[in-house]
Amino acid sequence: MTITTGGYTFDYDRRVEPGALPVTLTYRGNAVMGVFLLVFSVFWFAMVLLIAQALFAEPFPVNLVPLVFVVPAAGLFIVGLRAMLMRSEVTFAHDGVSVAQRHWFAFVRHSVALKDYPGVLRARVSYSRNKKSYVAWLAVLPHENRALRVVLAASRDEAEGRRLVEDYARWLDLPALEESIDGFDARAPGELDTPLAQRIATGSASSSYRPGGPVPAQVRVEQGADSIVVSLLKGAMPLWLAAVAGGLGAAIAFVFIGWGGDPGAQIFGGAVGLIVLGGTLWLAFSGLRTTRQIIVTRDRVALATLAKSSGETKVEHDMAHDEIEALRLARGPMGGAVLWFDTDRGSFQTGANMPRAALAYVRDLVAAALATADDKPSQEAP
Repeated sequence: MTITTGGYTFDYDRRVEPGALPVTLTYRGNAVMGVFLLVFSVFWFAMVLLIAQALFAEPFPVNLVPLVFVVPAAGLFIVGLRAMLMRSEVTFAHDGVSVAQRHWFAFVRHSVALKDYPGVLRARVSYSRNKKSYVAWLAVLPHENRALRVVLAASRDEAEGRRLVEDYARWLDLPALEESIDGFDARAPGELDTPLAQRIATGSASSSYRPGGPVPAQVRVEQGADSIVVSLLKGAMPLWLAAVAGGLGAAIAFVFIGWGGDPGAQIFGGAVGLIVLGGTLWLAFSGLRTTRQIIVTRDRVALATLAKSSGETKVEHDMAHDEIEALRLARGPMGGAVLWFDTDRGSFQTGANMPRAALAYVRDLVAAALATADDKPSQEAP
């Protein structure tokens, strides 16, 4: 089934198999959904005309009321027709990529040389089916023009999505890309599956950390005999966001339960609203009572949280040094920049709601620590 979301069109059952060229992939729209929307929109339009015909004789602006219901019917008709007509063909050849897309009743064709693509990107997209949300991991040839973006393969599994990107990067001799705040984080085809520490040693990656420099106010660095503990002192959720979300949830709860009802219903609605508001604020204050930490030992890195009240440390993700292939700043699940640790098992993040400059400092510090872990008899801050 063809899925279009986030500027990409893909099908789990259609992928480019590395090997002989040329290869052609064909994507078609959902004809069943298109027919349903067309029929439904015509039925809707007919019902609007039947019910609202008495309003046409009324003076302005009352006679325009039916248009409010006609516009959605027209929108559904257009969406249904587009779903029926949608067709895209992507052909891979030795000299480049050809893309042919149907725009309503005519095909528009483009040709792009492989060298014009910056690399093979691992893209994360979400979509909905049958009232459920799903996540897909795509191996993509990215382009500023959406019409020229090419999905090589799609997977429901994050680790497989990363493997696919690396396989295509080797086959096409293009860099493997990950999204970052500054554009793309690239790894050359010859350095795939190479630990970050080794890439720094060979000069293909670098760290701008310098010992003795100023430490951001939102960061605390503690040096132990065999470890470095980096504490992120700012909470993961801003209090203002928690207050807004809680207030909105409380208002919605009160409107649906108590608005226009008897005094008992209003009291119950108000109580539910207060519970929603209090729960949201409690979650935010709970975040303030814990400190997120990055613990770097001689051979492992742990992403953990420290409970301020009990002093208990809870490890959320644990990685060996040679697992970590990249550190990058990119958008997090809730928006804003976070620090991602990329491994073949998956990408793990920390640092939500931290200033970008502080995260850049932490990234460079951890990268320097990884690069020098084997150079000292004990793990010390570089």
